[in-house]
Amino acid sequence: MRPQTFLLAGASALCVMASAQAASAQQAPSSSQPLSASRSTQVGEVVVTAERRAEDVQQVPIAITAIQGAALETQGIVGFADLGERVPSLRFGAGVTGGENVITMRGVGSQNTTPGGDSPVAYNVDGVYLQRTTAIDPEFYDISRIEVLRGPQGTLYGRNSVGGSINIVTNKPTDTFQGSIDGLYGNYDAAIVRGFLSGPIFSGNGFSVEGRLTGVYARHDGYSTNLSMAPTASHNEDAQDYFMVRGQVKIDFGPNVDLLLLASTSQGKDPAAFNVAWWEAPARFVGGENGIPIGSACDFSTEAKFKPRVFCHDHAEPAYNRLDLYSGTLNWQLPFATFTSVTAYSDSHVSQISDGDGSNLPIAIGAPWYLRQYQFSQEFRLASRDGPSPIKWLAGFIYFYANNYENFGYSDTGFNDTFLFPGA
Repeated sequence: MRPQTFLLAGASALCVMASAQAASAQQAPSSSQPLSASRSTQVGEVVVTAERRAEDVQQVPIAITAIQGAALETQGIVGFADLGERVPSLRFGAGVTGGENVITMRGVGSQNTTPGGDSPVAYNVDGVYLQRTTAIDPEFYDISRIEVLRGPQGTLYGRNSVGGSINIVTNKPTDTFQGSIDGLYGNYDAAIVRGFLSGPIFSGNGFSVEGRLTGVYARHDGYSTNLSMAPTASHNEDAQDYFMVRGQVKIDFGPNVDLLLLASTSQGKDPAAFNVAWWEAPARFVGGENGIPIGSACDFSTEAKFKPRVFCHDHAEPAYNRLDLYSGTLNWQLPFATFTSVTAYSDSHVSQISDGDGSNLPIAIGAPWYLRQYQFSQEFRLASRDGPSPIKWLAGFIYFYANNYENFGYSDTGFNDTFLFPGA
């Protein structure tokens, strides 16, 4: 559970131009319009792109939950882990490595988080599919909306979406200057600083350039207590040390063609805490010549002595997770359809070391769990434009390539073994 926080400081400046759509929404309903459709009772329109085109969420024939950016904070959704408590049929948890995550939708999920086992629930950021669940954003900020699509989505989203798809849509550059900065502080020495700046860069002769820069820094102390006094022990399990920077540039070549360039980098040093139930086989821990003294602070030889947030790990447990994402999205409004091209590249480095035996003895030394991944994707779409015809069509092509390398192991020293040749 995230610690409670208190607002430290906040300042924002916002300049908004009213759109024609917003102006038309303020017009009084005609006399022939039924009362149920008047603005006093009508539900506000929420536009989503679940079917690769902008539509009112109430007109999308998909089981979908759409949460607008303004509602994220009011509902207490500060990161991906909170979505599972707000969205029906969605569950989220840590994988067996502690670094990978497991997403489950309508009961469809997979504990196989190795490079050979991808999540059956797709995770997309601004139309780019990210293969590894280590890419999940722990700090939602400057988000336009989140779309959670339940059920198979392979027709529109390609591979690995048999359980559903989760789409993160960030706020885009604006043609007016906007900016915001805020900070929070709370218990466990938690501190968060966030901010963005958006506005025009150049405009003239039907050509314009707009930009947006977003940054987040978040940290807090560990929620768990390591009682080990070993000089190699670490005491920051469950802590957070994270930052993210995202830059976007939108180029309008005219009324019909625009290009959005995105580059983002994020880095987290968030070691996952774990507790081993070694009371089920305590012989290696409290037996032998060098066992843990019965009744000591590090004695967890019975289930009654187990404490979820207290343990003794004598081995250091550092963690590192870095993600870089680059994408370019081109939209071209043709007379009969909209052509879209999405080109993206992502690079991911993840590593973590864990105390292999989970005790205050040097029995098992965890080797670095290391995951190195990079991916390239290209998508072309041609979607019919809105018109008098009731028929809507969409044609597309998706290419995806990924290279994954993983190293996961540990060494057993044999320390305190009771069988022949202990320590061999």
